Amino acid sequence: MEDRGSSNLLLVVLAHLNLNTPSPRTKPSNRSPRPSLLRQRVTKRHRQQVVALYQSGLSTRMVADQTGVSKTTVLNILKEAAIELRTRGNPNFSKQ
Repeated sequence: MEDRGSSNLLLVVLAHLNLNTPSPRTKPSNRSPRPSLLRQRVTKRHRQQVVALYQSGLSTRMVADQTGVSKTTVLNILKEAAIELRTRGNPNFSKQ
């Protein structure tokens, strides 16, 4: 059997608990979600380097790794420079 004192205490605690009270919200920050250092502009020199590395035979993924930009950025730079993209995979591999 339950002790009456503990059940009364539980009722008092529950009575003070207001579940409809909105939770305190923090003010939205004015900062951008990413630090500005991570999103640097791609300069003309970077674009030339991307094109040169790709034309030297590196894959778009390897160019991205070496230049520090995403693969999508590499593809966009090559597209803007009107560079014809190579097919994926090894062109010397033939199915037998």
